[in-house]
Order: sequence, then structure tokens, then C-alpha cells
Amino acid sequence: MSRLDVSSLMVVVEYFNEFKALNEFVLVNKKCQDVLLSFKVNPEIHQHITPKLLRFFPHIQTLSCSFEDYQQYQIISEYDLYRFRIERIPFEKILPFYNKISTLKIGVYNGTSPTLPSQFDTKNWTSLRSLEINANSQIETLEYPGTLTRLKIAECKNLKSIIGSNQLKMLRLYDCKSISVIPNVSLTRLEIMKCNSFEFIDVTHYIELKHIIISECFSLLELSIPNSVSTLELDGCKSLQRLELSSNLSKINFYYCNRIRSFKIPTKITSLRLSDFGLLSKIENIELCKNIQEFKLVNCNQLINFNIPSTLHTLELKNSLSHYKKIDLSHVNNLISASFVDCLTLEEINFPMHFSNLFIDHCEAIANLLLPSSMTKVNITKCGLLQTIKTKAKCELIVQQCNILFKLETPNIIKCFYYNCPLLSVEQFNTNNDNIAIKLSSLYF
Repeated sequence: MSRLDVSSLMVVVEYFNEFKALNEFVLVNKKCQDVLLSFKVNPEIHQHITPKLLRFFPHIQTLSCSFEDYQQYQIISEYDLYRFRIERIPFEKILPFYNKISTLKIGVYNGTSPTLPSQFDTKNWTSLRSLEINANSQIETLEYPGTLTRLKIAECKNLKSIIGSNQLKMLRLYDCKSISVIPNVSLTRLEIMKCNSFEFIDVTHYIELKHIIISECFSLLELSIPNSVSTLELDGCKSLQRLELSSNLSKINFYYCNRIRSFKIPTKITSLRLSDFGLLSKIENIELCKNIQEFKLVNCNQLINFNIPSTLHTLELKNSLSHYKKIDLSHVNNLISASFVDCLTLEEINFPMHFSNLFIDHCEAIANLLLPSSMTKVNITKCGLLQTIKTKAKCELIVQQCNILFKLETPNIIKCFYYNCPLLSVEQFNTNNDNIAIKLSSLYF
């Protein structure tokens, strides 16, 4: 406890779920007592507060609680700011506090919500910084105040428009089936999920936007983003056919956008993850990416004329590049770790000199592996045609379910774990009772 700093200890306190833990915590030492004095917002126990709980935190400025608790315990108005959750009570009961609330959560995601007016106007709520509305079917128009910076709306199926000031920085729309227009404000983060009214999203004029997440927007056909965006995440946009990407993108995560056939990758990219692009045949400009360090491909089997960037540190291929029997990594001098899973046509891999970590699973066509002396860990599983492994590395080796593997030319090996390799002889490793070779009782990953 004495080695943790105050911030770390505050995190520990937030996970306490009974008063007994708080009572014992303050008895540990003075540092623990000072931790409770550092809280500016009270934690809750089982999402509830009581006057007894608040006595542990005498310096809080913001009260975090449900409005039900606030009323039940008749909390004296001694705080400058309030953070309220409204789940079951009529919304009108909170109106007297409209100019004091900083953070407001209305309704329960995937649950219930108090009744709201169809034209929900909060523009006079001058202290409101963060607003979250869940599971509400009445609201059609939301007007928010100039102080609001974060807005999250989920399961508001009749919401059609959002009106407000330019101060909004973060917007999340989840399962709002009627809205199709994004407010014209200075967003830095935009999240749109399960909103099927969007067919075209053009946010090129949002010049401060940095991070975009779009998920399961099945009607989306086209997406255009500004050059300010550095991170883009797309998931399950099954109709998306056309992408115009930011030239400053550094991180791309694309999943299940299976109608895209090709796209031009920005040259400043550092991380690229693609999954389930069944028609993707070409990634343009990949050879020009001089900063890319992480590359992951899953279920992308139509790629042709693909060059693996030389700057990679990490490479992961799963059920991808089926047109390739040989992969040459000898030029990827900074490569540290590589993984090959379900690459059934792959017969040969050439590795760089300073490579260290290798994982291969269910690559049925590989017959021989020649590994560099820099290896530290090698894991080979379910390679049915693999016969020999050669390396001078001082490494840990795991081989499993390689039915015709019979020879390990690994004189410097530290440990060899093996399972269900019936032809493999390991007596050579245990000549001096070193127990270098260890038989496993089941598959190990």
C-alpha cells in the first residue's frame, strides 16, 4: 500500500463495494486518510450514496448520485456542481436544479427512461457539460446549451435533429434510427453506431475532428473525412463501397466492410488492421508507408500484388493472402513479432536476421522452417506437413500436433515443450538430466 501513489490509491477506493472496506482503509495509515481528502467527486457503493458515505469524503465539490438518492437523503445543497442520474422518477422533479447540474444521465441503456418532451430544450442549462440520454422514444429534437462538450444518445428511435453551439467536442449516437444529420459543430470525436438512416457521411468540413468510430451502419454507402482525423475505426458497415481517407491518418481499424474492393492508404499510417474484407484485392500506396509498424490481416484472401512494408515491428496474418505460397520478410529488418494462422497455402517464409517471436497455427503446407539465431520464443501448432525445424537460437520452443515432425536441429535451445508429435525424438535434449524437453498433457497457447 505504501508503494502506491495517491492517484493509484484513489482508483483502489473507487472499487470498494462496502463500508467495511472504507473503515479499514482509513486505519491503515495517514496516507490513506489523505487519499480520501483528495477526492473532488464522491465514489458510490453499488451505485448509491448515503450521508454516511459522504462523511468519508469531506472535500468533494461534485456530487455523483442518482436523483432518487438525492431526494431520499435530503442532501444539503453544499456543493457547487452536481452529477445526476435520472432513471425512474419524473423528469420535472429535476428542473429546479437545471442551472447547477454539470453532468446528467437520463435513462438506462437497454432499459427504461423517464418521459421527455418531444422538443427537449436544455439551452438554458448553463452549467451542463456532459449529457447522456438513453432509451427514450418521445424526444424528436434536442437543443443543448453552449456549455455542453460531451453528448451521448442511445436508443432514441424518434430523434431526428440535434441543435446547439459550437462547443460540443464529443458526440456519440447509438441505435438512433431516425437521425441522418450530424450537427455542424467543432467535434474532435465522433461515434455513430447502429444508425441506419445514414447513407452518406461527409465530415470533411469538421476540421478539428481527430477520432471517428462508425459501426454497424448497414445503409452507409460513402464516407468522407477531413485531413485532421488521425484514427478511423469502421466495423460492420456492410454496404460501404467508397472511402475518402484523411492524409494524416495514423491508425486504421476496419472490420467487416466486405463490399470495399480497394482503397488508397495514407502514407503517414502507423497501424493498419483489416478484417473480413472478402472482396478487397488492392491496398494502394502500401509500399509508400514509411512509418507503419503494426499490420494485421484477418480473412482477406483476395489481395494480390501486395508488398509487406519494410518498417513493420508486428505482423499478424490469419486466413489471408491465399494467392501467396511464399512470404519474404527478409527485408523487414525491424520486425520483432509475427503470427501466421490458417494460412493454408503458405509453404515458405523467409525471416529477417533480428527477428525474435513467432507463432504459427494451422498452416498445413509448411514443410521446413529455418529460423534466425535471434529467436527467443517459437510456437508451432497443427502444421501437418512440417518435418524439420532448424535454428541456432537460444530460444523457447513449443511444438504441438505436428504429426510428421521428426527432426529438431536446435543445439542451443533452452526449453522444448511438445504435445502430440508422434515422430519427434527428444532424447537428445535430456542427456544430462537437464529436462530441456517437456511433454505437455494438452494443447497450450
